[in-house]
Amino acid sequence: MNRMIGMVAALLVGASCACAGTLTAMQAWAGRSGTNVVALSFFAHGITNPVDCAAITAAWDEDVLVETALRERAYGTLAFAMGRDKLAPANVERVRVAMLAETVPPAEVLDVVSRFPVAEREQFRTVVVAAGAVRYARQPEYGRLFVKYAVLQGRSISGPDVGEEELLRCLLAPEGVTLNAAESFKKAIKERAVTLARTKLRGEGKSFVVKNGVNPLVAMVQPVVTALNAPECAGVEAALRDLGSTVLDIDRKVLRELVAAWQPRMMSGEMGPAEVNQVLGKIAVALGPDAYNRFVDGYNNGTAGGK
Repeated sequence: MNRMIGMVAALLVGASCACAGTLTAMQAWAGRSGTNVVALSFFAHGITNPVDCAAITAAWDEDVLVETALRERAYGTLAFAMGRDKLAPANVERVRVAMLAETVPPAEVLDVVSRFPVAEREQFRTVVVAAGAVRYARQPEYGRLFVKYAVLQGRSISGPDVGEEELLRCLLAPEGVTLNAAESFKKAIKERAVTLARTKLRGEGKSFVVKNGVNPLVAMVQPVVTALNAPECAGVEAALRDLGSTVLDIDRKVLRELVAAWQPRMMSGEMGPAEVNQVLGKIAVALGPDAYNRFVDGYNNGTAGGK
């Protein structure tokens, strides 16, 4: 706490002159946010020494910020700054070299690499895989997708480039995921099913035309939709294979045990809101819509921290 007070005091004496190499967007953000917010942001992103903070904010000099952040391995600060100001090529190179030299990279390296042009990100593969293992230690399958697609390719982890098998493995992995993410994976799997169905119809020389009120695509994809809404998405692999997919069966045993352990912890209030948010998606997948709705109703109106 004393260190934080010292940081705020140091910020108050920092001048706000503009000069060559000034991080103008960062300077404007600081002016809008106030010294307390700036101090907290630096502290949260790895710049914890009030003297360093004062040196950076004295003129918002780009060289000073980059040098300080690299010395402290405060990659969160670099990502924050790079999201607002374009660094000079020489400083971008300094950041690049520093990240490639990391043997145990912090998780925030992911955020910095995401600021680089997509065409330049592949060189960081080894580093971001290691950083992803740190950030997503409890969500390895989700983390693998995030690193592969979002960080290295700048694409959505449920976008059209992600195959149904990868999506399904993440959906059924024994690890937490948010409700939004689970629904995104399901939606993407349905979209892959439609693509598979179209390909199968073409291959069989069959028509896409609706006859007698029956849409052939809808009829072909319906088993996949039904399976995705079943507890543990039972039968979805077989339904996808019927459309021509090569997905393999996935064992649900560990997921089933994990969800069974999560439910009483959530009901008792042992889990905080952030942790609850991170497991709800998988609870919904494991239970299916009806049982999940009953569980949530019991959570909201029962014994989990009051009515």
